[in-house]
Amino acid sequence: MNPTLLKHGYLVMTKGNMAIIKGWANLTRSFENVMGLILQCVEYNISFKLAVSRCCLPFFLWEKEAHLPAEILATGVPFCPGFLEPRLNDAWGSETLCTQYFLGASGVARCLNAGAAVTCGDVLGWITRKLIGTVGVWKLLDGPSYIVANLKHVTILSASNLNGNKFMAEAITMEEEKVLVGFIPSSDCRKSRSLLPMVYIVCRFLKGEAQAWMPRAEALMCKQWDEVLQGEAFALTMDEWEAYIAEFQTSVDLVDAYTYLAKDMQYGVDLFNITYPVDWTFIKLDSIIIPEVF
Repeated sequence: MNPTLLKHGYLVMTKGNMAIIKGWANLTRSFENVMGLILQCVEYNISFKLAVSRCCLPFFLWEKEAHLPAEILATGVPFCPGFLEPRLNDAWGSETLCTQYFLGASGVARCLNAGAAVTCGDVLGWITRKLIGTVGVWKLLDGPSYIVANLKHVTILSASNLNGNKFMAEAITMEEEKVLVGFIPSSDCRKSRSLLPMVYIVCRFLKGEAQAWMPRAEALMCKQWDEVLQGEAFALTMDEWEAYIAEFQTSVDLVDAYTYLAKDMQYGVDLFNITYPVDWTFIKLDSIIIPEVF
């Protein structure tokens, strides 16, 4: 991991996700250091943020930023469909739609804030990892990109334990999120729709997926992704996604599938708060001890 990020960075996540990674760190011992923790979060689509204090941003400035070629700086600008690319249109059939999708989604993946999409976890993280590959994922471990340090394209975090300090985490725009799922706005003829399911659709219609990324979600995304790769996928409205997912669940046989409900999450949070009282929902990276010792 970038030593500058390790020295100045913070890990930020929800209590539910904290319980999951504490189980990994203290029970399964599936990683030995902070970098292993981050990589496992990415692999299993656990959402988190890597934040830095506003006063520490100068440590991440590019040393030779004034001499960078214009084309490199251009790729650092957040992707803006409607300005750089035409919006998706499914009027010409699925093959053309899928080709358009990969053109736009690849544009998002090339931006220097792609790491922010990876750390979103769930659907956005899964899609971005497919687009940029394992090597691309390592970009997020380099710390705040040119966008954060220079263009200030960030999310400002607010929490009760920030002691008045402003902490920033790399962000993606709503337009970039829409491009990643292949979103098509509503028209006079049809409701808004998407080529890949948005996270709220997966949480709402896929059994047991409301709190964590489960085998059913992985299988659903793989199925739809394969159809996109083959140029055979169609953009679906929310009602159509409900029917599609219902049919998918009756046809797929996942022997090792299980559900993870809200009560399971709360039980895990309470259990790990009692056993391992150090709060990891907002913690400096170099303060994380694996496994925890008291």
